[in-house]
Amino acid sequence: MKNRVKLFGIIALIAIMGFMGCDLNGHKNYDPLFSVSGRFDKNAELGGGEVRFKLSAAANSARSVATSNTINGVIEDGDITIRLSGTYDPDTLSYNASAAASIIRYTISGAVDEKGNSLGSTATLLVRGNETSDDWQAFTFIITETAVTITGTPEESLAGGIPAFARGIWNFSEKIIITTVENDQPPVDEEIGTMTIKVMANQWDYIIDQANIYDDESTSHYNNKAAVLEISTISSTVYDIVLSYPVYEATVEQRKASIEAYFMGQNITVLIDSWDGFDNIQGPVVVLFKDGSSSFSGFTDAGWKLLDQYFNTDALRQYLIAQNIDPVTKFEKARIAFSKNNSEMTWMSYYEEKEEEINGMFDTFAEAKALTLFSDGFSITFIR
Repeated sequence: MKNRVKLFGIIALIAIMGFMGCDLNGHKNYDPLFSVSGRFDKNAELGGGEVRFKLSAAANSARSVATSNTINGVIEDGDITIRLSGTYDPDTLSYNASAAASIIRYTISGAVDEKGNSLGSTATLLVRGNETSDDWQAFTFIITETAVTITGTPEESLAGGIPAFARGIWNFSEKIIITTVENDQPPVDEEIGTMTIKVMANQWDYIIDQANIYDDESTSHYNNKAAVLEISTISSTVYDIVLSYPVYEATVEQRKASIEAYFMGQNITVLIDSWDGFDNIQGPVVVLFKDGSSSFSGFTDAGWKLLDQYFNTDALRQYLIAQNIDPVTKFEKARIAFSKNNSEMTWMSYYEEKEEEINGMFDTFAEAKALTLFSDGFSITFIR
C-alpha cells in the first residue's frame, strides 16, 4: 500500500485529509474498573514544583454515550487543587481527563490493559503568564505512577469549556476511494480501505485518534491531544473554539529509534522514506516518511494491540522528552455545530490561504483567534 496523506493540525483539513483511527485490533468492549494516581515535576520554566493527581473510572456512565465511561479525579499543583473529569474508552482501553484554572489547562492521558492495569500516562499543561496574557506555552510530562496524598480541598474546574451535552466519544468512518484515469478511458474508482476518526471530547480538551486502515492490512496512524483555551457561543448549537497543544518535532531517525525501543524483541523492520524491499520482508513492517506520515503492516494480533498502546501512552512523545527535546506550541481555531438532538457534531476548521497553500495551524493564540475563514468543504460530521 503506497497511498498516504500528509497531516497537519489536530484534524487535518479535508482537502489533504487522512482520517483518525480508533482501534486497530478490534478490541472487545472490556470494561475494567481502574484507578490511577501519580506525580510529575514541572520544569524550571514553569516554576518547578511537584504536581499530584488521582483518577478513577466509574462502573457506568450517566452520559448518553453508551460506549464510554466517565472518569473523575483531582489534581494538586501548589496552591491549585481542582477536580478532573474525562472519558474512558473501553474499546481502545484509553482514558483522558482535563481540568482548568484561569491561567492553566491540565490533561492527563493514558491506557490500561484488559484487567485495568495501567500501561503508563502523561500530563500535558498549557500555561500562560497571567490572566490577561495570550502567551500560552505547552508542555508534556511523563508521570511517575505511585500512591499520592492530596492535601488541598478540591474546587470545581473553571466553568465553561465544551458543553456537557457534547462530551464523550464521537466517531467518523468512510471508505477510502482512489480514482485513476488512463489515457482517454473513463475514470475508474477503486475502494482500498476505510478511514476512521475517533474524537474524545472532555470539558477542556479534545483527544483525536486517526488511522487509515487499508485492505492489504496495513494502516497509517496519527493522534493528538489539544487543550481548549477559549470557547465562544455562536448559537445554542454552534461554538467557536481555540485549541492549543505541544508539538514535539521528531526527526525520522528519532521516530525509528522510539519504535524499535518500544517493540524490542518483536522482530520489527523499520524502513525510512522508501518501500524498497517491502514485499520481501516477513513480519511486522513500519515505513516512516520524512514528511511525518507512516504506515504499519504485518502485525500479529498481539502486535496490533502493542501498537495501540504505543499511541495511547504517547510513547514517541515520552521518548523525545527523555532525549531533552523541547516542544513548540501550536494553535488552531474550529467551529463545532451540533444537530438538534445532539446526535451529530460537525467540525469545521478555520484556515488561511496564502499563495495557494492552506494553513490551519499557527504559532500564536492571537493568529488563530483572528481567523475568519472556514468552509463547509473543510468539515467532518461525527456521530455518537
